[in-house]
Order: sequence, then C-alpha cells, then structure tokens
Amino acid sequence: ESLNKQSVVDEDWQKFVEKKKIEELERIIKDENLNHDEAYRFIENAFRDGSISTTGTAMTKVLPPVSRFLKTGERTKKRETIIEKFNRFFERFFDIAK
Repeated sequence: ESLNKQSVVDEDWQKFVEKKKIEELERIIKDENLNHDEAYRFIENAFRDGSISTTGTAMTKVLPPVSRFLKTGERTKKRETIIEKFNRFFERFFDIAK
C-alpha cells in the first residue's frame, strides 16, 4: 500500500483501486444483505456496459428476499436504496478502475 523506489506507480495505483473497489462492494453487499454472486455480476456488467441498469431482472436477482405484497413499499424502498448505493459506487470507480 505504499510506494518505494521500485514501485511501478500505475500498477500500484491499479492494485490499490481494485482493493478499495472490492472492499466497498463487499461492504454494500453485507450492509444490504444482497445476493453476493448476483451483486458482483451486476456490477461487472455495469462496468462493461458503462452504466448501472435499473431495468430488467438483474436488479431483482441482487435484492434480498422481501415480500412484494407489503403495503409499506419496503421492496421498492430497498431497490431504490441499492440503486443509489450502486450508482455512487460506480461513479467513484468507473473512471479510475480498469
């Protein structure tokens, strides 16, 4: 995590960014109780496509089980929270990660 005379700055930077990217994604997954593999797949696709997809079934696969029939709109709130967190994550890392 530190630079020295032998450091290759670009390589060290990419390693640092990749480590932080994984740490932050793992924290989101844990905090929101998301499907681990589907969350990684969703984010990988976002980086490949250049944006976060908010349509289709991909986001549904990421979400933890929540009844669709609760009148409180819990599922919708959870989905919006996850999209917001993924958007912040994506914006933070898209231009600096390989």
